[in-house]
Amino acid sequence: MSEKQIPEVSVVVPVCNSVRSLDELHFRLVKVFKKMHANYEIIMVDDGSSDGSYLKLKELRQKDKNVKIIKLIKNFGQQSALICGLNHTSGKYIVTIDDDLQNPPEEIPKLLKELKQGYDLIIGIPKIKRHNIFRNFRSSLITWLINSILGFTRDIKRSSFKVFTKEVCDNVVKIKSSFPYLPAYIAQVVSFDKITNVVISHNERRYGNSNYSLKDLIKFLYNLIFNYSLIPLKIMSAIGLLLSTASIIYGIILIIRKVFFSVVFLHGWLSIIVFVAFLGGLILFTLGIVGEYLIRIITELTGKPIYIVEEKIID
Repeated sequence: MSEKQIPEVSVVVPVCNSVRSLDELHFRLVKVFKKMHANYEIIMVDDGSSDGSYLKLKELRQKDKNVKIIKLIKNFGQQSALICGLNHTSGKYIVTIDDDLQNPPEEIPKLLKELKQGYDLIIGIPKIKRHNIFRNFRSSLITWLINSILGFTRDIKRSSFKVFTKEVCDNVVKIKSSFPYLPAYIAQVVSFDKITNVVISHNERRYGNSNYSLKDLIKFLYNLIFNYSLIPLKIMSAIGLLLSTASIIYGIILIIRKVFFSVVFLHGWLSIIVFVAFLGGLILFTLGIVGEYLIRIITELTGKPIYIVEEKIID
């Protein structure tokens, strides 16, 4: 690609078993950028699809050379695929969007317009989410937990539909972690006063089902806590301090009663055994938490890759 053809906008799309939505997604993206008269590139990362998505991506590439495709050797997860795509961007502005068309590509100009007002990152937030009640509640709970862990202010809401500057992208991809998570990376490289939400429309899912199960979400939150916070260690430290303080106070009370009131204490072997067993369990639990952090430190030091590319067509 010559210097004159450097794209103004790079779109990164993690793809996983979305063969039915790819034609429409590409058509609508191209229509948006033609209307904007903007040079563009669409980077689609196939994250271990098994439904023929990669073949469909090759078809799109034949029709549109602005489509760049990357195939990972297996499913590494949406965040890994996203980071892979970001590593291959060259545009002035970066857009991340899902492949399910619930976030309309037609909203991209609105996000870009707001970004140019001096922000580093714009997050598109649906006015009304087209999900069932349970999923909306789950999403709100997870957003609150994530914001609490990462330190985001309450008024910043989370979404995969984002627009940000190339500078932010370059800083994000410098971060090395065995558990990639774009919002956590952003929290490290972007000032919160440079982030804002923009209300967008939101469509019902027309193709396929969500790839995230309840089990996946629990695993995700577990990894998020141990990779990006010290909350477990702080909790155990607080419990340890509380137990130590209670033991000291109780010991002082016993001494006072013995010295000043001549209280005779009965031997309570059962209570002692229970208390010692409780402390032993607490110590083992604490060691387990420390061990979890050590495992992650070792994983970081060994340099485990977050994705491996099998094939890419980007030239």
